[in-house]
Amino acid sequence: MRFFTREWCSGDLHDEDAERVPELYAEHLRGLRDRLPPRVLSFAEEINLHDGLLREVVLDEAARTLRVRIRAGDQQVGYYDADLLYLDVAVGPRTVHILEKMRRDARYELLYDELDADESRQVVHRLMFWPEDEVEIRFRDLSWRRTPQDDRSEQGAV
Repeated sequence: MRFFTREWCSGDLHDEDAERVPELYAEHLRGLRDRLPPRVLSFAEEINLHDGLLREVVLDEAARTLRVRIRAGDQQVGYYDADLLYLDVAVGPRTVHILEKMRRDARYELLYDELDADESRQVVHRLMFWPEDEVEIRFRDLSWRRTPQDDRSEQGAV
């Protein structure tokens, strides 16, 4: 993670540095507007995965896709499933292993995520989990949808 680091999450930064992180990330995203596909930009603007729970992880190596379902939201905004389909994805076995571990064990939550783009215009989605682990998913585009859910529970999840 470049912005929402564990150090930032745990309160180990000086107050003035910690307070700047969300604005620095927002500035970073504004700087990427010309480099990110439109669907990735709309995802960044419309979906908040903070404290999300992984519900599904499916890698199709032949199709070069990764499908991830995350139950996100809270009592104030409501709960929803964010169904993400990473297209032309590049992930290693370690990433898939960590995502599967997060899916199987409900104690793990997605703390923060952030988007980036590398020099080859590949999009990078970084995910940090509690209490441990981070992954990086590299892809070219993202298809996503948001489906309202009654609550945070697993009931109704596929």
